[in-house]
Amino acid sequence: MRGFVRALWPRRYLVLYLTLPVWFLFRLAGYHDSKTGLTSLILFGDSYQPQRLERLHALPIYTFKGSAGYDGQFYAQLAVAGNPFDPELRTALDMPASRSGRMLMPLLAHVAGLGRPWWVLNAYALIGIVSWLALAWVLARWWFPPNDLQHLLRWVGCLFGAGMVVSVTRSLTDGPAVLFVALAIRALENKRRWLGTALLAAGGFVRETTLLCAPTLLPTAFRERRDWSRSFIQVLAAAVPVIVWIAIVNAYHGYTGYAGGTPMFSWPLAPAFRKIHLVLFTARRQGFDTWVRIDFFTLVALGVQVGFVLARPRFTSPEWRIGATFAVLGLFLSWAMWDDTPAPVARYLLPLTFAFNRLAPAGRRGLIILALGNLSVLAAPSLIRPPAFENRSLSNDVSFDYGPGWYEPEHLGRRTWCWASRSTTIVLHNRASGTFVVKLEAKLISNTERKITMTARDQTSVFEVKPGTPATVTLGPFVLPPGDTPVAFLTSEPPWIEPGGGKRPLAFSIEGLRGYVAPAPP
Repeated sequence: MRGFVRALWPRRYLVLYLTLPVWFLFRLAGYHDSKTGLTSLILFGDSYQPQRLERLHALPIYTFKGSAGYDGQFYAQLAVAGNPFDPELRTALDMPASRSGRMLMPLLAHVAGLGRPWWVLNAYALIGIVSWLALAWVLARWWFPPNDLQHLLRWVGCLFGAGMVVSVTRSLTDGPAVLFVALAIRALENKRRWLGTALLAAGGFVRETTLLCAPTLLPTAFRERRDWSRSFIQVLAAAVPVIVWIAIVNAYHGYTGYAGGTPMFSWPLAPAFRKIHLVLFTARRQGFDTWVRIDFFTLVALGVQVGFVLARPRFTSPEWRIGATFAVLGLFLSWAMWDDTPAPVARYLLPLTFAFNRLAPAGRRGLIILALGNLSVLAAPSLIRPPAFENRSLSNDVSFDYGPGWYEPEHLGRRTWCWASRSTTIVLHNRASGTFVVKLEAKLISNTERKITMTARDQTSVFEVKPGTPATVTLGPFVLPPGDTPVAFLTSEPPWIEPGGGKRPLAFSIEGLRGYVAPAPP
């Protein structure tokens, strides 16, 4: 064993460079399901389910219960449509004009999926992962080779920070946009300025904030007027196509602003101080739980990145221009960019993270700055949260689904359970043409003492559930005709409020639902 370790030690950084992406991909594999594919990686929410594209209604899309989902569900529908001027998008998307402006990722997914909705959805989910792998290769190949601790910290900081992890695990545009920024910087370093211009323009069609990197095209010193004229033309060449496209889709769909009118900017640093106050207040009341830690790590990392870049101006450096631009942007972003865990500002400022890791000094002091500026890497394992895929089949022809009021299933080891926020239902689906007789059995758990009444057709059972003690409950047998049959769970006691970052109202949970299904007697 010692000989094996001794042989690997000179290649220890290379081993880490290979092991960490494998670990990340292994964790991401948890989002795949044999029935729903990779759609859980897109975060479709049931709040927007009624207004989805009609061609998606029959597909087995993983839908998060009691949730509005996240932005990826709208870009995925753009990908399925393949045409930003599809009239159905006006009702399917929350902000049709804003989403359609970022058309490059959806278009690539539409082509990769050959226009078939199911293939397109899975292709769209994969684009973020492929972009991440490409960025990992680019960073290791060109700037942070696997040969010392400094490079490892910079490489890990770019790839495993909170903003990047959220971008990948929610199929967002932020991570792929950083790949275009990195490719553009490399092209400029190799004196291929028009290629860099084209890459920035392409990145603008992934995410329009990429155009804020256009100052990298300006000369690094005050030289001849011809240099400035050429650079000005290149800035226009990068920006004008994106600006024109945004104007076209806004004219077609109608401008609605950010999030239906929520302001995107505010007084400088006011939302950041509000977030700091909220994190400290929550930590004092509930301790340093998972969500507080994620927010704390993210705040420290962003604070160090912004402070370092603005405190050490290097006007001739393209990376500093990018970092300074996004650092100033971060100072003015509104509360909407901070009001989540982790704060969305972490992914909005991913170009700043890239610039910071390029600019941070070497040496022992540099290691401290790098460690603090990349502290949100410690939140990565907590941010990769695949759903608990549950076997919802009771027999070959009978299955069940959760009605409104349930949260997403959770799991620990082989256990899988689901919390309800209030009185709710489970819906039994009989796909056969005949009638069955069903008897249900499950475990109900509550954190407070409560009475739960179960009803289905002509059957009613009442159960007393003690705090923290699983209660085995049964209902039936009752007749299950073809089609859908609701099973009601009724409780009048108020829900228990979950402590920590969750704050969910929890009434009771159900675990191990089983059904004994037999054909109905003639």
